[in-house]
Amino acid sequence: MTSNQGMTRLLKVVNEAPREGEHVYLVGGCVRDLLLDRPIKDLDLATDGNPRRLAERIARRTGGAPFVMHPEMRAYRVVPRQNGGGVWIDVLPLVGSLAEDLLRRDFTINAMALPLPFSPDRLLESLIDPAGGREDLRARRIRHVRPDIFETDPVRLLRAVRIGAAVGFTLAPETEALMPAAAPLLAQAAAERVRDELFALLTLPEPAASVRRLDVLGLLSPILPELDALKGVEQNPNHHLDAWEHTLEVLRQGDLILGGEELPEDVRTPAGALLEEIACPPRSRRALFRLTALLHDVAKPQTRTLTPEGVISFRGHDEEGAVVARTICQRLRLSTREAKSVALAVRAHLWPGFLSHEVPPSDRSRYRFFRDTGNAAVETLLLSLADRLAARGPWAAEAQIARHRRFVVEMLRLYFTGSRVAHPVLPVDGRGLMRALGLKQGPELGAILDALREAVAVGEVATRDEAVALARQHLAQHRAAAAPPSAGEAPGSP
Repeated sequence: MTSNQGMTRLLKVVNEAPREGEHVYLVGGCVRDLLLDRPIKDLDLATDGNPRRLAERIARRTGGAPFVMHPEMRAYRVVPRQNGGGVWIDVLPLVGSLAEDLLRRDFTINAMALPLPFSPDRLLESLIDPAGGREDLRARRIRHVRPDIFETDPVRLLRAVRIGAAVGFTLAPETEALMPAAAPLLAQAAAERVRDELFALLTLPEPAASVRRLDVLGLLSPILPELDALKGVEQNPNHHLDAWEHTLEVLRQGDLILGGEELPEDVRTPAGALLEEIACPPRSRRALFRLTALLHDVAKPQTRTLTPEGVISFRGHDEEGAVVARTICQRLRLSTREAKSVALAVRAHLWPGFLSHEVPPSDRSRYRFFRDTGNAAVETLLLSLADRLAARGPWAAEAQIARHRRFVVEMLRLYFTGSRVAHPVLPVDGRGLMRALGLKQGPELGAILDALREAVAVGEVATRDEAVALARQHLAQHRAAAAPPSAGEAPGSP
């Protein structure tokens, strides 16, 4: 149902949904996108009839089921069957007249309606447009409907920037003039709604430009105040930008890596596909990766020191940054899994650079990187390369950059080809070891399995017999080390 053909079918269903004497209108952003001939992600309907019965009729036609979103508002949502792309239809009752409903909305381009049924060939003739949205569509501008737009809902501040980035529109001067004074209200908005708008923005192309736009308008500080301290923070000669500008450049380079020629196609394509996966509905791994890029140096201001030689150092900014990043993720109400992934990539973003100095890196070092970064391995590698490419100071030698790039490419190949170094497969599972060694589940078995994975990864174990033999050896050593000293023997004596 996510294709153009699928949306055409949905539009046909809703167009045929009204009963005689019932007034139903297509309203909001879907009307805007229909007039702009842009892909429509969801449909909003307003009716002066019974919204529950309308939702039930649409559900029967689409194979979905209606559910209540807001009982007190009598608002319903219908999710059609085979809805892999997240298309839905919202049905709400009109409160007052249609004109009153539209004039309570945020921006003029979202304050238009089409009465159902409508003819696709005669949209403009039937368009209801009390706020002048059609003229603003022509002028490609975002203009508020009423002057208290941001006081009644501060999240509209972020929405204005997000819609502008999505459709390529500019803010009307009178709308932009209202934003700085209203920006502090964002700190009082529901964290979930702020998160959803921020991630919707990070999903769009050119996220660095959008983040800079938020900052210029004073909207970034209320939601990510930790980033303010990066501005003007001078860095060592590896860098040509201060910490804030470097952060934006890393965000930009992260996109260029996946869309340009920095990576060969055999790793660029699967990396791009992986980032399109959903981290936690509706947020993609790509959007989460972009947040990680935005936070990767968040602890540099508080860790900045000078060495005895007068060189700027940020020792520990990776570890401390992981703590700050996790706190930010929790404030934004991200899932535990998302917060862990972001914090892990922030903590590990320097590791690939260190490992690239091993010539060649050992299988053991490579395996331990994959083991310790887990599901964040690909994001960590991409972030490290973006970080390296965004630092072009006098100390940033081209040979060093090339070596770092080669290492990242090699590691991504190991990951995507299913190499034993990245994905070791044990020739015996935990149950088999428990039977062979008389073990029970617990830390002892876990430690043995960890040791076996590393042995498989580095080529020391390949068969079941070799695995059981090594496990037995590890078990004996572990128990010997844990055994109390013999009578009369001092602890630690030879």
